[in-house]
Amino acid sequence: GRYLEFCARALPPDARLVACEISAIRAARIRARGFPVVVARAEQLPFRAGAFELVTFLEVIEHTESPALSLDEIRRVLAPGGRLALTTPNYPMKRLYDARAALRARDLRRLRDDPTHISPLSAPRLARLLADRFAAVHLEGMAILGERRSEWLRRLKGTRLGRRLSNKLFAVCGRSEP
Repeated sequence: GRYLEFCARALPPDARLVACEISAIRAARIRARGFPVVVARAEQLPFRAGAFELVTFLEVIEHTESPALSLDEIRRVLAPGGRLALTTPNYPMKRLYDARAALRARDLRRLRDDPTHISPLSAPRLARLLADRFAAVHLEGMAILGERRSEWLRRLKGTRLGRRLSNKLFAVCGRSEP
C-alpha cells in the first residue's frame, strides 16, 4: 500500500499505475485504497506486449515458481526502452544475516527462513537470468554486514565480491529496442 501511494505521488499525473497481485484478498485491499489491480501470477501477466515503460518487481521474484518465466513476461510487457527495477534477498548470504539478527535478538525463531521464498537467488544466478533477457543490466548489492565500521568493506560496494556479500540485491535493467 505505501509503495503504491509513493508511486502515485512521484509519477507524473498522466502516468498509469497498475498493481499486480497473486492473492485475491490482498488485491481487494489494494482496490479498496483506490488503486487499479489485477490478480495474476508473474509468470502469466494479463497485459499486452509493450504495455509499460516501467515495471517494479520489489521483493517478489523469490516468491515465484519460475524466476526465468517471470522475467520473460516482464520483458514482454515492457515497452522498447522500458525499465525493470527489481530487489530480492541474496541467498545464501541472507541466511547469514538472518543468523546474526537471531543472535542479536536472542530469538531463535529468526533462524527460520521465509517459507514463501520458493525460488531463492544468488547474485551470480540473478545476474545470469537478467543478462539473458535484458540490455544494460545494472546489479548492485544493497548492504554489506559491517560496512559502516570498515573502510575496506565499504570499498567492496559496487564490485562483484560486494554483490556476493550483500544481504539484498537491487537491479535496474533496460529492454532493448526491437
